[in-house]
Amino acid sequence: MKKDPGRLEILGDGTQTRSYIYIDDAVNATVFLAERIAGNFDIYNVGSEDWITVNDVAGITVKTLGLKDVSFSYKPILHGVGWRGDVKRIALSIEKLMRNLLNLKSVKCYLTDFEESCSWEKK
Repeated sequence: MKKDPGRLEILGDGTQTRSYIYIDDAVNATVFLAERIAGNFDIYNVGSEDWITVNDVAGITVKTLGLKDVSFSYKPILHGVGWRGDVKRIALSIEKLMRNLLNLKSVKCYLTDFEESCSWEKK
């Protein structure tokens, strides 16, 4: 957008789906589990239950930053992804994590966190 403030280049076709987590929640979950794991080792996926498309992230970014008349330009390769090795949908199961987080504060909504991040970036 530095070259052309009216155009946001999106790697892929915009329909890629991701699950984001606020960094504080990732750290809190990791520390919480490390302190309570029975035995020397266990495996957990740390993430959130929310999923969002790259198009949605782009739209939220434009709206939160107060940008006007921004068009999206897509750069898909292969099966709609943005780069070699990228995947269309990243959806880790966090069922095991959620069973163990009963006493940890709930994971924040990605949308609120993303808007907060955009607002901070705007300052």
